[in-house]
Amino acid sequence: MAETKSDRPKRDFTHLLSGGGRKQAIRNLLMRKAQEELEIEKARQAQEKQAFIDTYVDKYVDMDDLDDMSKSGLVDLVKEMYDIYRTLEGDRWELERTVKNNLLQIEDLKGKATEGRGKFMKPTLKKVVTKKENRARALEKAKKREQVLRNVGMSLRHRRRRNQWKSIKRIRLNGSNIR
Repeated sequence: MAETKSDRPKRDFTHLLSGGGRKQAIRNLLMRKAQEELEIEKARQAQEKQAFIDTYVDKYVDMDDLDDMSKSGLVDLVKEMYDIYRTLEGDRWELERTVKNNLLQIEDLKGKATEGRGKFMKPTLKKVVTKKENRARALEKAKKREQVLRNVGMSLRHRRRRNQWKSIKRIRLNGSNIR
């Protein structure tokens, strides 16, 4: 029978806690302590969340009145809560935007401050070429130029010869054997 993900026990850090030695024992203690603190923090956050939800629900909605409300009353209540949600969402967006702007201003000020202190980007260094390398390059360029000229000359001669043969073939095709 195959186990599904929900059947498996939750994975923890116990596989990291095995081992011996003094340093390992200290690591094990630190890992256990961190796990306990993490669990406590999660529980505290869950309690805070539930308390916040309970206060806001009690503040805006009386649970006893929900059973007695008509459909139109419930619709009005949902609209009212939606308006509250929209205003809160708008406020959150504005806060996020101001935080981003502040971070950009901080980065800009840091850049200006480093410019004032004399911390600059290192320029890329150019390669220094010796006279020997310059001469070798000049020789290579001259050889390439000669090779190109030879190829151009060869191709011109080849074209001339080919054109001569074509004209000879035309003459032979026309019926005259004049050479």
